[in-house]
Amino acid sequence: MRRAIPRLQRRHGGGSVAMKHPVGLLPRTLLLAVLATGCRLIVLPEKVDIETCPCQRNQVLAAEDPIYVRFGFDADHLSAEECLTVRSGSGNVAGLKSWENETLFFLPRPGLIVGQRYVLALAGAVRCADGRTVELDTEIPFYYVARDEPPPCITAFTPASGAQVSTAVALRFSFSKPMDSASFKEGFSLRPDRDILIAWNAEGTVVTLTPDPGWANNTVYEAELSTQIQDALGIPLPEALTCSFYAADDLIPPEINRVVPALRDWEALFPTRVGLGLEDLEYRDVIKIVFNEPMDAEKTAQAVILDPLLALFRVWVDDCTLVLVPESGFQMAREYRLIVGREAVDSSGNSLAADFTIRFTAAIPELTLSSLDGPGEEFPLTEFTGDRAVEIDVGPGPVYTCTLTFAFGGADFPTDAEKLAAQQQIVLRGLFPAGTFNPEVMGYGWIGDQLLDITFTDFSAPSPAVDCYYLLELPGGPGGLRNASGSFLAADIRQLLRVKQ
Repeated sequence: MRRAIPRLQRRHGGGSVAMKHPVGLLPRTLLLAVLATGCRLIVLPEKVDIETCPCQRNQVLAAEDPIYVRFGFDADHLSAEECLTVRSGSGNVAGLKSWENETLFFLPRPGLIVGQRYVLALAGAVRCADGRTVELDTEIPFYYVARDEPPPCITAFTPASGAQVSTAVALRFSFSKPMDSASFKEGFSLRPDRDILIAWNAEGTVVTLTPDPGWANNTVYEAELSTQIQDALGIPLPEALTCSFYAADDLIPPEINRVVPALRDWEALFPTRVGLGLEDLEYRDVIKIVFNEPMDAEKTAQAVILDPLLALFRVWVDDCTLVLVPESGFQMAREYRLIVGREAVDSSGNSLAADFTIRFTAAIPELTLSSLDGPGEEFPLTEFTGDRAVEIDVGPGPVYTCTLTFAFGGADFPTDAEKLAAQQQIVLRGLFPAGTFNPEVMGYGWIGDQLLDITFTDFSAPSPAVDCYYLLELPGGPGGLRNASGSFLAADIRQLLRVKQ
């Protein structure tokens, strides 16, 4: 008795496929075959019902139509899945397989491409729940949404690959069909990155890309249009396009015209001290660097170094002129090195051809103590030492006083503030014997800007039994006795004094 397998009715988008067993149909009178001893029974199906979507060769599958195979018998899921493939000219299509009752669905991942030809293939052995095996071998070619719809192509682009262009030129790509602008944004890339404005013509076939604010000067760019870019129907470009171009307006490196001292006058924008060089810099002067063309302010300012380091304000008075303003002032007798590195670039991005270096020492005179005068046979002194005592006459008493006259050279103290600061730096202290008091200052007197009288009192009384020693100190160095123009004593001055008996 032959077992009948019901044929499934065709549904929307689907059809029935009647398949014969590869060994052919058996005579109706032969239903059983006795094989060897044991008489094992094999049931051979005469016909198999399978419904597919697509169901006809070269069918155009709508976007909403699912791809499926519906079995008219209880098929083993795993073996059925192994028989089902969907392929295109480039190979098998990736996708997900799922079941709903006896229907095996195929969901492409990613989706199918509009207009492309595909093949639904069923090939292999499907096992049945009752142990039977059904051999499948069929192919159904179909199209997705449209038949033989050509893919879009790039018909023209400017500038040509490898061309040199100005920094303001726009890129333009023309396509054979209206394009999907959203996919263009996803599929277009530019290296190095740059902000661009994207505009399409009314037909959606020409796109213009304008740099904002412009291409970087002296830079090679590479633009790529990938296969992610699709036309209005969703058909992607068949192949990617890569093109490169060289953007350049100005290829000439900038130069430094001059480096000069200038006055520290913010309101007048630092007037140049005409005819002078950095060796003429005064303590409160500033340095003005003048370039031959507009510069990139941030990069150029960072490329300027003053060694030894000095706290600076970097001020651009115009596109070509950078002023270095020390927070305090230049130091006397110190050699500086001004470096403008090749990282300094003009507004077009061109770097200096080489590092610029200049050495200088500011023209700040050294403050000296020309002479020290006082009451005593060895005065005035022009050389000073803390190792050999010079006798001073402090008078007959009862109050013992002494006036010392300091004659400064090399620099002066023109203001009252400078005079006050200078006289307060001078110290006379008791040294020997232990417990000797420091003399007190009775008064100061200036004659002009370089001559200072200081009267000290309260010296110890002269005694033939005891020598009384005092040490006079004038501190040197940048933190010592100095004027407002940056002049100071190069070193400490010490003079040992002994009260005359």
